[in-house]
Amino acid sequence: MLTAAAETSPVVDFSPRFSEEKVFRGRASRNAVMAAARDEIAHSGWREFDLARVLNKAKATEQCIAEWWATPACLVVEAVLDVVENPTVEDSLPLPEQLSRIVDPMAEMANAGQGAQLLRTAVLAAADDKEAGAIFRNHLNLNFRK
Repeated sequence: MLTAAAETSPVVDFSPRFSEEKVFRGRASRNAVMAAARDEIAHSGWREFDLARVLNKAKATEQCIAEWWATPACLVVEAVLDVVENPTVEDSLPLPEQLSRIVDPMAEMANAGQGAQLLRTAVLAAADDKEAGAIFRNHLNLNFRK
């Protein structure tokens, strides 16, 4: 009799539920951490990058960071790549025009304000850390390789 009752009426519903609000908050938190990382990059560069300042500014925890990024270098690379323009280039254009559309946005970023510091930091972080390097290479392959 007891087993029949247990089989027909579960005590707790374990079915997972999708929550758009939770996804939105997670995305907003992730964006806040990346924005704080870009500010820290602009202030300190890669060699003096301080994850504690990023966490404090974004009001995030180390567990949050570890959930999204394998290393601080991965965070740095993704934070920079998040603001790099990814141009669309048509195959029908002459090669010099294709190259110009790929290189010019990166060159403009490097010449504007803190763009050079951001790009330099992403390259250094990618060179120093295997996982960050893989993220950087993957971004280049997906967005710029033909």
